[in-house]
Amino acid sequence: MHQNRKNLLRSELVRKLLHISGVLCVPLASYNTLFTIFLLYVAVIFYIGQELLRLNGKGLPLARAVLILASRNEEDKGIVLGPVTLAMGVIFVLVLFPLFPAQLGIIALTLGDGAASLIGRLWGRVRPRFLMGKSLEGSLACFVATCAAFLVMGLSCPAACALALVACCVEALPLGNFDNIFIPVIVSGCAFARGVLPYIHSYLIS
Repeated sequence: MHQNRKNLLRSELVRKLLHISGVLCVPLASYNTLFTIFLLYVAVIFYIGQELLRLNGKGLPLARAVLILASRNEEDKGIVLGPVTLAMGVIFVLVLFPLFPAQLGIIALTLGDGAASLIGRLWGRVRPRFLMGKSLEGSLACFVATCAAFLVMGLSCPAACALALVACCVEALPLGNFDNIFIPVIVSGCAFARGVLPYIHSYLIS
């Protein structure tokens, strides 16, 4: 039992460190958005290729070792879609929204969802019905990590708290791997609307 717990901890730490490392797309997109999108497409193609090789007992030694370590028991017989939907979520917001709202969505996805999943899986105990199976501990971790990062990005405290709450609500939905797409798109959309709506209102009453 202790060994299984240790293996779970190691697997989740590796898996979520890879997930959270996606936050590097925030400064990279500031440098060059198109280059960031290109790198993500290359990463997806490379990842799918390595996953197919892993399922056949092959692949680059280091990549195969990391993928095996990061995979859960129930994922041993198929391609793990999480990294693919993660990359697609980042690509979608970079294409659909201006840079700053897109960066906020990426932060919610990488830091917020990553913290929620890590804390929830390893230490989540309280699971209220309104969180639809997710843990209270994980949701609080999502809120704190996301809100803190939004404050660092320069948002006001009310705006950071509101967007972090949006991220928590979407993260709590039973979306499976597709939360990697919905979280950044919805958070970026809300951030974009918050910036645009005052200008629309001013235009309509002028």
